[in-house]
Amino acid sequence: MLSNKQFHAMIAPGYEEANIREAVKRYCGFYVELPLGEYSVYRDPYQMIIVLAPLENGEPDFSSIIDNHDELKASGKIFIDTRCVAFLDEDLLKDGVLLKEFTTLRLRGEDKQARDLIRNNGGAVRYGFSSVGDELTVHLSDDGKIVALWPQRS
Repeated sequence: MLSNKQFHAMIAPGYEEANIREAVKRYCGFYVELPLGEYSVYRDPYQMIIVLAPLENGEPDFSSIIDNHDELKASGKIFIDTRCVAFLDEDLLKDGVLLKEFTTLRLRGEDKQARDLIRNNGGAVRYGFSSVGDELTVHLSDDGKIVALWPQRS
């Protein structure tokens, strides 16, 4: 999505929040408004789980979050058609220069440098998905501070 020129064209006019939200949704992403703060990202590639939680009181207890997954509300779905997912601040999506640099790196086949560019600017990139695509459910905590992605569970 981040290197898709149609995505860029949709958000570029003024980089307004409404354009960004609509573009993220249209291109199979999911927009979550989180409280300001520092977050940690956990991933389990074998279970295809990713959890984003705040560092308010030190490192989050990810095993407890996963064990109590039924306390999180299913809020939507995303389709991942690459092997990784990126978490980033809306301000990075408003940075047209950064997006162009990311796209250039991806088109040159310099994927590691492209991921590092996102990471070096405050985003997170995590692996753990099938190269042929995965549909994951987005789960949110009641307080809106925890975001979890995993396959549909019964």
